[in-house]
Formats: sequence, C-alpha cells, structure tokens
Amino acid sequence: MNSKTKHSITPNMGKLFNVIIPALGHNTKTAAGDIVDNSLDANATKVTIYLGEDEVDGEKRINRYLFADNGDSMDRDRLVESNRFATDIPHEPGEAGYFGSGGSIASYTLADHKTTCVRDQMDGDMLVSEMDVRWFDDPPEGFDPASPLDIYTGDDADEKHFEGFIGSGTGTIISLTDLKPNAEYKRAYRLAPVLAEYFGTTYYAQLGPDFELNINYGDKTIAVTPHDPLYWDRPEALLSKREESFDFKGKNKKGEEVTSTVRIRMSHLNLNMLGNIGSVASQGARSQRDFYPT
Repeated sequence: MNSKTKHSITPNMGKLFNVIIPALGHNTKTAAGDIVDNSLDANATKVTIYLGEDEVDGEKRINRYLFADNGDSMDRDRLVESNRFATDIPHEPGEAGYFGSGGSIASYTLADHKTTCVRDQMDGDMLVSEMDVRWFDDPPEGFDPASPLDIYTGDDADEKHFEGFIGSGTGTIISLTDLKPNAEYKRAYRLAPVLAEYFGTTYYAQLGPDFELNINYGDKTIAVTPHDPLYWDRPEALLSKREESFDFKGKNKKGEEVTSTVRIRMSHLNLNMLGNIGSVASQGARSQRDFYPT
C-alpha cells in the first residue's frame, strides 16, 4: 500500500527576496512609483522623496531613499500587512497599490534594508517596522526566518525624526538603506530630474492643489509639475492629435445599470522636436502614434 505524506513547498525566503524579487522587472522609476502609489491610496496630499547621499572615493553617491507622506496612518496589523509579499488585503477598482505586492517588490528591488515609521492611528503611538533581506542568508542572533519582521514602539528619536519630515499629524516614512550594488543611478543630481519627469507624466491627473510631490537632494528641491503623457500641453511635440468619446453601458457592484463615458485621446508625436527624452525617443523613429484612454 502506497503511503501519502505531506511536504512544505514554502519558498526559500533568501532567494525570494534577493534573487526573484529584484528580477521581476522593476527599475528605479517604477519602483519609486509603486511606493508613491501606496501613499495616494492612503489619501496623502503631500509626498516627498529624499535622495540621501554619502561621499565615496571623493564623490557623492546615493546611499538612501526616503519616502514621506501625510496620508492615513496604520495600526500594528496593517503595518505587518504593508510589509508582506502578496498580502491578503483586497483591492478596490481604481486603487493603484495598497499592499498587493508592488510596495514590497519595489522596496527590495532598490535596497536590502527597509524601515517603516508610522504613528498608530488608534492610540497615537509611534510604530517602527524593520527588516533586512540579508538576515535570511546571514541571520543575526535570535533571528527567526518564519517571523523576520521586527516591529517596536518608537522612542523620542523616532518621534523627532517623524515630526521633522511630517509634523504632528498622521503619515508614513519608508526608509530604504543598504542599496543594491547594481543601482541604476549613483548620483542624486542625475536621478532627481528623471524622477521628476516620470512622476510628472505618471501622476498627470493627480498633481495639483490636492496633491503635491517633491524630490529633495542636498539643499535642492524639485517640485514635480504635471506633464500630459500624450504631450497635448506641448504643441511643438505634436504632428497631430485627435479625441473621441463613446458611452459604455454596464452594471455597478449593486447590479444597477449604469452608463459611463470613455474618452480616448490620440497623439501623433514628432520625435525630432521631442529630442532625446524618455522611452518614446529611444525607439529611434521619426514619429510615433499613441493613445490614452481616460
């Protein structure tokens, strides 16, 4: 008689975080974007990205990414979920992130060490979570790979750190240190304008009086301004443009019949006028057609 046995196929956590996650396709821009998505989902009206630098061999090098937002805070349970890869928290239609997997993938694509600092929305305590993916391969004393995340109540230094970036209200600070050695950008002055261009297009519809996004490095601040992803705000970049709309009939969650309007904008881009910016120009064509549904 054949005997049946059960076996665990839980993945090797060290390989998951150090090999698989960094290979899932993020780059510096999209990783930062996934983290900012979570800030938007937390109803943040202001997000600031700080590019920290240190001197290496006589030159400044990026050694830290810090994301600070004034959105809704988290209690201990939600803080745990925000660090989980592939969490159980459901997404509503239209939500950009909210702890599905993007924030975790993004963080550990950029760095080995992640620290999150929040003010508990229930009792006002400062909560800090911390994890280092190198702990799986080189565990410190007392490390349990089944419970790799440390959460503790912040001290006066954490409180001062939080208030320095956010103030007395709610919010979240994510600090990424011990950056991956194959970092795409080494210098903050090169990365900052790239992020500003990317975020200006990505959050074209959100940026304005209700949402502010800044990028800081050294003593410099870049206020991200919106740029139409189809360049309708840059007439010199267009050979032609077109807009069409149509009604779409369907049912909402309650099963009620509803009608929505879908608007489609189309652009025929003049890449000679655009110059060498972004992925569009890198394709080497003289012109390109694209569309953007809203």
